[in-house]
Amino acid sequence: MLLDLTTEQTIALIKALGPTMVAAGSAIWIVLTYLRQQKESRRQRLEQAEKDNITRMFEARKPFNDKQLALYSEVAQVTGRLVTSSNYTSPEWTKNVRRFEQLFWTELSMVEDEGVKQAMQEFSKQLALLIKEDDEGGASVNTFKALQQCSYRLASALRASIASSWLIKLAEH
Repeated sequence: MLLDLTTEQTIALIKALGPTMVAAGSAIWIVLTYLRQQKESRRQRLEQAEKDNITRMFEARKPFNDKQLALYSEVAQVTGRLVTSSNYTSPEWTKNVRRFEQLFWTELSMVEDEGVKQAMQEFSKQLALLIKEDDEGGASVNTFKALQQCSYRLASALRASIASSWLIKLAEH
């Protein structure tokens, strides 16, 4: 009986089973280590696949992103010139209004997101109001300041759209 074993018999049993228990423990440790390594390897492969997918997506979107960036830059330049000029009858002013309208009605529609679209519509309405007031005898300072604010909101929308399209985090300003 197991309970009746003497100390010597217990020691002999431990000596006999010891190597088997060490071998079994080692085997369990090896299996667990292998499974941990497999899990880590799988995790790394999934992370790399995700990075590769993002890279492929970004490369596929590159022509679109390049066009978007070029048009957004031009919109910012044109609106910047419009809100820094007070001579509403100059050929340069008329040229910038015309270019803004071209961008607004056609080219930008291909690449803008909803935030840019709304900001462009807001700027367009305020620009039309400024032109109407000027035609009626002179635009007010408040209308011009409102156009400047629309320009700032448009620039912010352009910035946010670029950050979103290019999958980057831009510093808050």
